[in-house]
Amino acid sequence: MERNIAEQAGRWSASHWKTATGGWLVLVVIAVVLGNVAGTVKLTGAEQTNGGNARAAALLDNAGFHQAAGEAVLVQSRAVVVRDPAFRRTLA
Repeated sequence: MERNIAEQAGRWSASHWKTATGGWLVLVVIAVVLGNVAGTVKLTGAEQTNGGNARAAALLDNAGFHQAAGEAVLVQSRAVVVRDPAFRRTLA
């Protein structure tokens, strides 16, 4: 009767469980060390989006606009000034 490789590996690891467990642990340690040596590559904003947003982000990135867009709000009053507590409450 012919046995496949999975059956043979299962039979061997069941009878040599300490060696198999140690081998897996060594494999995990090697993988972690190699992963740390290889490092990581951080994606840009344009690479993290898709569709129209990705095209717009790529255009801005290629044009040299690397700062995120901001927003400013102008609050005016003809009746009160900045020192007025009512105006401060409105701002808060």
